[in-house]
Amino acid sequence: MKSLRRVKIAGLSTYVPPKVLTNADLETLVDTTNEWILQRTGIKERHIVGPGVATSDLAKEAACGAIRQAGITAADLGFIAVGTTTPDTIFPSTACLLQHKLAASHAWGFDVGAACSGAASSPAATPARSASCSARSRSSAASRVVAPKSRLARSSPSMASLA
Repeated sequence: MKSLRRVKIAGLSTYVPPKVLTNADLETLVDTTNEWILQRTGIKERHIVGPGVATSDLAKEAACGAIRQAGITAADLGFIAVGTTTPDTIFPSTACLLQHKLAASHAWGFDVGAACSGAASSPAATPARSASCSARSRSSAASRVVAPKSRLARSSPSMASLA
């Protein structure tokens, strides 16, 4: 009988872009109020990606922090999974672009097409007997695809960008 391989989370990091869009900002863009948004969503502000910032850029910032915390280098990574609904491109995968940006030359990876559940789905998608060190990222640049003047923008937590 095979024994289970022990795993641990050795590094954990997050990143949000510096630009913030508050409910007060949204009040000037669409017909809404801070109270309306807070009552329905609890959201006070969202982090917005700047021009030219991709999902893989957000993921890289978070991954670098986790790699430092784990005490490894990108060269130690053997596998990368990115959970996102806002990939940089359809092909190649955001995981491949992240692999390149990290210079993780021994890693392979793929995207998991999932929004919030990407945080749970990407670790579950890790193949058995994969590398000793792996990176999993739940990253989104949703603010890139939601028009700030749309009705969706006033209440949508998915408008935020994060990794």
